[in-house]
Amino acid sequence: MSSLDLGSLKWYYKPSPLPSLSPLDYNQHIKPPPALKGEDGLGGAWTEWDECTQGVPGTVHVELLAKGRIVDPFLKRNERLVQWVGETDWIYRCNFPSPALPANSAHSFRFDGLDTFCDVYLNGKIILGTDNQFISHRVDVTDALKKEGEINDLYLVFRSAFVKGREIEEHYLGEGKHLNLWNGDAARLWVRKSGTNWGWDWGPVLMTIGPWRPIVLETFALRIEDLYSRPVVAHDLTSSLSVSFSAISAPKSSANSVSATVELIDPKSSRVLSSQTVEAKVNEDTIVDLGKFEKGDIELWWALGQKETREEVGRLYSVRQKVGFRRLRLVQEPLDGQPGTSFYFEVNNLPLFAGG
Repeated sequence: MSSLDLGSLKWYYKPSPLPSLSPLDYNQHIKPPPALKGEDGLGGAWTEWDECTQGVPGTVHVELLAKGRIVDPFLKRNERLVQWVGETDWIYRCNFPSPALPANSAHSFRFDGLDTFCDVYLNGKIILGTDNQFISHRVDVTDALKKEGEINDLYLVFRSAFVKGREIEEHYLGEGKHLNLWNGDAARLWVRKSGTNWGWDWGPVLMTIGPWRPIVLETFALRIEDLYSRPVVAHDLTSSLSVSFSAISAPKSSANSVSATVELIDPKSSRVLSSQTVEAKVNEDTIVDLGKFEKGDIELWWALGQKETREEVGRLYSVRQKVGFRRLRLVQEPLDGQPGTSFYFEVNNLPLFAGG
């Protein structure tokens, strides 16, 4: 399998010229962007593309702050001066050459996180629409990419989550009606996005927007998906680990099974703590038992401030996953001489103080 991390490419961004861009004509803008509302000239409109100097993954606020287009929203009362950013639609774009396509392989895009309402266009055609900040998406683009070596255009068109949330709210409840909410804009309840972006008692209103997690183009005949580790730590601090995964083949691949090796590796010494090789059926779940470990064989995960924390790493093909071993217990025991129970946590049998 080969991959192209699109974060290594040059990206550009700008305010969207239209509230809705469907279909898009990338050869000419239908009309200039409307003036953006703001204070002290901070929301002036511009028509040229700005390079993303802070890179992708990233967000619009970070780019604008680096360019000096907005003031620091965490200083003084500057929060009110940057609200136009979250109320504006934005476009990101990049271009890249088509990689080679080996026999029986496929190309797919992996979007690990798009924040939040986003239409993705590849070479002028929509390939994905998202409405959830928290989930990843995979899109087969084998037939959508141009011939090997030719340049492809990728556009990410983001709608304002603030505006979109209001639209969804009105659609279901009617104009001027809201769900009961004591803290912030009730429209946030309709959007799968970090609620703190609408403001909190401890933080400002900053409606983030942009490709906030990696975007990767993968070329594969076979790949690993849904790698999931299940570490268990007993009361005596012995532990065990099982790992599940799926081996996914390209549509044109004829493979029915694949030999896969699962290793648990100490990240400091690079010592292999356990290893199992299995024959995994393609497009089915496979579960691998990496065995049991005595107390002290695995350095446990601890909460910050308790003890030094170290994580073990599960490695499968080119897929790596951090695995923390720990025993966590909520202790609710009768109190002496008074009603009720205790309420505190133990990490690896050691009480943990937590407040807030």
